[in-house]
Amino acid sequence: MAESHGRFSFADKVRVLYISRGEITETRSHLAVAYGRKYINKEEFTKINQGYKQLIKDLNKYITSLKK
Repeated sequence: MAESHGRFSFADKVRVLYISRGEITETRSHLAVAYGRKYINKEEFTKINQGYKQLIKDLNKYITSLKK
């Protein structure tokens, strides 16, 4: 996401933010695997996953504001 701040056009910034959103989704997938393999417990999984869900919501709001 920090990479998007160096972009000069809104379209390019939004493109980089879409990539960031995909990376967040990929990380959540790895989190689910970690939980499934019992590397983390349910409480840890829920707390971290909730943070990622909020991050995606906030990122979507930011993308929407840039596209206006």
